[in-house]
Amino acid sequence: MQQVSFFQKLLTCFLTGLVLSAVFLVLGRTLPGSWVIPEVVFGLCGLSLLLGLVYPFIWQRKGRKFPESAGTELELWQGIIRYGLAFNISIFGFKKIFGQQFIVPNFMYDEKLSALSGEWLTWHYFGFSYPFGLIVAAFQIGGSVLLLFSRTRLLGVTLLLPVLLNILFINIFYGLNAGATFQSIILSLGLLYLLLLDYRRLIQFFLPASGISERSGLSVAFRKNGLRFLMIFIPFALTFAGYYTEIRPQNIRGTYVLKAAPGSDTTNADDVLTKIYFERDGLCCFVFGASDKENCRYTYNGKNHEISIQFKGSYNGYGDFTGKAFPSEDGRSLHLLGRMAGEELELDLSRER
Repeated sequence: MQQVSFFQKLLTCFLTGLVLSAVFLVLGRTLPGSWVIPEVVFGLCGLSLLLGLVYPFIWQRKGRKFPESAGTELELWQGIIRYGLAFNISIFGFKKIFGQQFIVPNFMYDEKLSALSGEWLTWHYFGFSYPFGLIVAAFQIGGSVLLLFSRTRLLGVTLLLPVLLNILFINIFYGLNAGATFQSIILSLGLLYLLLLDYRRLIQFFLPASGISERSGLSVAFRKNGLRFLMIFIPFALTFAGYYTEIRPQNIRGTYVLKAAPGSDTTNADDVLTKIYFERDGLCCFVFGASDKENCRYTYNGKNHEISIQFKGSYNGYGDFTGKAFPSEDGRSLHLLGRMAGEELELDLSRER
């Protein structure tokens, strides 16, 4: 006879209530609007949560009279969780197939990238490739099918959990709406619960007993652990060295807007320099007029303030720039002084970001 603690009962029932609430909410967003009564949807959500909080006490009291039924009832509630998760996750998979997710309104395509919120950036990115959406949908639908059978439950969880955790982190850190975040939290918690049902099998599989004998264990373990350490430390050292190749306090990376350009010809607005981008790895871009961009590369020495800019496009016919760049102490402005095509050039720039 299986013993079920009150904590197990409370956790299982409450999680079931959350999963059912998520199902009702996703149905409210999926069904045609004329079929949906918001009060009914939220009422069903409230009843599901109430059931999840109240029933454990009923179950506990009933278990004193019929203790032999505890295991069977636990399997029933766990089955509701599995079926609810499969139903909910598969809906999101089919939405991707039929183009009901990753939808970006046409007017949003005219917005500047810097003006987009994290949610719209996410929608733009994932909506760019329909085949990618199909792959995610295949994992969601295939994993949902596996959840419906006890023998393949663990395989379904291992397929779905990485996908759902990735979605959860995107929803949180890219600021997606509360409804999507709530759904991903509930679905991830449900999958984690099902995963922990097999924690003994998982420990035996991922953390098997060591096969090293006591006689050779110390020397072999030392060599292996040393090699393991190097496999992580060497990549860290390489990237750390590259990260600090440039003296960080003395870089000029940023977006700058022209404040003044003495002697420049402003009769043609398309020829007027308006903005300069200084990026990592020596990349830069000059913007003339509203949108005429010229890519270039630059080298800058923060110790003596020397800078050299080589243009790559059509503007190269006017000559490259060599001179000095003086950032202000607060980093909010930059003064360029040098020569381009044999002529003196002086620019005062204000940092935009």
